[in-house]
Amino acid sequence: MLNKNIWLLNFSSSYSGGGLRRLVETAKWFDKRDGGYFIIHQKAYKYLKEYSNKNVYYVVTQNKIRRLFDDGYYLKNILDMIGTPDIYFSYGLPVFFRIGKVNWFHISNALPLTTRKISMSLVQRLKMILLKYRILKSLDHVQIISGESEFSLKLIKDLSQLQLDSIYFNVLPNGFSEHELNNVQKIFNDEEHYAITIGTYEYKKLGIAFRLFKFLQEKDKKLKTFIIVGNRNDIPFKLRSNKNVIVDKSPNRESTINLLSNAKYYISASQIENSSIAALEGLVFSKSVFLSDIPSHREMLKDMQYEELYVKGIKDLFLVANIESNPLLHNIYLWEKANLKYYEIFEKYNEIY
Repeated sequence: MLNKNIWLLNFSSSYSGGGLRRLVETAKWFDKRDGGYFIIHQKAYKYLKEYSNKNVYYVVTQNKIRRLFDDGYYLKNILDMIGTPDIYFSYGLPVFFRIGKVNWFHISNALPLTTRKISMSLVQRLKMILLKYRILKSLDHVQIISGESEFSLKLIKDLSQLQLDSIYFNVLPNGFSEHELNNVQKIFNDEEHYAITIGTYEYKKLGIAFRLFKFLQEKDKKLKTFIIVGNRNDIPFKLRSNKNVIVDKSPNRESTINLLSNAKYYISASQIENSSIAALEGLVFSKSVFLSDIPSHREMLKDMQYEELYVKGIKDLFLVANIESNPLLHNIYLWEKANLKYYEIFEKYNEIY
């Protein structure tokens, strides 16, 4: 049986945002079956304690310098304890050597693969270029590559100098929690609407998102507030001091879902995404979504009804969708369905190779 194989899953750089969401849902899913060995960041363990019936967790410490040059220091000690795993799954980290019988690299972030024309600091750009070099160099050890979109898979195919017919490529999609959908607090206020965006990195283009908010205000007189979820210090002063803007630095998971569920509009003006969990959850929970016209957003909406919106004064096109016009959406992106792809991808690889 495929699920009797020994899985070693490296999520050691995931302790917030979309990476943490995938880690939690993956750990939950494996713990219901035959379990797996997980390498995790020390900040992530508190979210995983309840999924310890069959899973085993190895908690490792990381710092910024070690992340860049020696982030696999812990692997040999773990392999001495568990032996060679059947599958080694690496979430965004280079595959440093042939760790498992089958080695699987997952593209957790598209940024290292395409920094050109993307807004970021010089330091961040240099980090991404270094990580790209290390990822591409490590692909000699890899048999499976997955990404959260066809877009991210194309990026790595275009960059790689390998014989690609020796590697199996497939999409490992994101999902959302049915439990959260069923237990969300629906307190939508139809007298005073708000819009929400998640993330404050420079490439999220919050200035453009706010200009879209102002456009929507002209159409919806009840729209009063633009909520930004993220680090206040990353937001330009002029924007965070605007009377219409509320910054919610670090709400817990329940608060974030409640904010999304009672928002009239979810906005993402991002320049690039692998496949944003925040945008997917905005699509599932919020009334309407306005997404920047980038490949991964179009891919997310490919089987749905959506419209294209041009806004005067904003050169970027937005894609507009809502849950009412896409009633089957909830069946498409459940985490339970998304996580089946772990076994399906490995099974398909075995059939071909």
